[in-house]
Amino acid sequence: MCREGTEGLPGRPIYDRPLETFTVNSTNTLTFLWSSGSAALSIASVLLATGLCWLAWRRTGYARTQGLLELLRWTIVCLLALILNQPEWVEEYRPEAKPTLAVLWDSSASMDTRDVPQTAASGSALISRREATVKLTDESAWASLKQRMDVIVQPFAGKDTGHQTDLYEPLAQSPEKFKNLIGVVLISDGDWNEGPPPV
Repeated sequence: MCREGTEGLPGRPIYDRPLETFTVNSTNTLTFLWSSGSAALSIASVLLATGLCWLAWRRTGYARTQGLLELLRWTIVCLLALILNQPEWVEEYRPEAKPTLAVLWDSSASMDTRDVPQTAASGSALISRREATVKLTDESAWASLKQRMDVIVQPFAGKDTGHQTDLYEPLAQSPEKFKNLIGVVLISDGDWNEGPPPV
């Protein structure tokens, strides 16, 4: 069990949450951040080292110890040429299950307040906050994301709660409520009068 929240602060509950286990696919690749200049310099260095090492070995009559020494020198030059092209070992882990995006929209009575202009022009009719956000509460608005993640659209602080709006609880409970949660979109007028500060 892991403890989430902030201990010792009033109004900040601490949630017990079991550690989630994720099944992932992993891939390993070796990549090089090379340029045409670094590649040309590397090839030229290896070719020059090959020629010089061969000449040095031939001068000694192909002595075994000298051959091993030249092989060591040539290996060092090859490694330096490799490093010059900035090799990187990349390990990528992708979960097999889709991540979840939670879209939480405020359904409280304050959303019926008519104070949102339809256009930027002055004198236009005002619409309610609920009408201004209704397109975002429709699941079809998030269709483009559904191939990559599970999108869950849910209301909170319904009218049956009266004039009480708690923005903290829906956010704090989201990690326990939604599996593989990657993010939360909160659609609200920002008015809250119950619970701890949503910050």
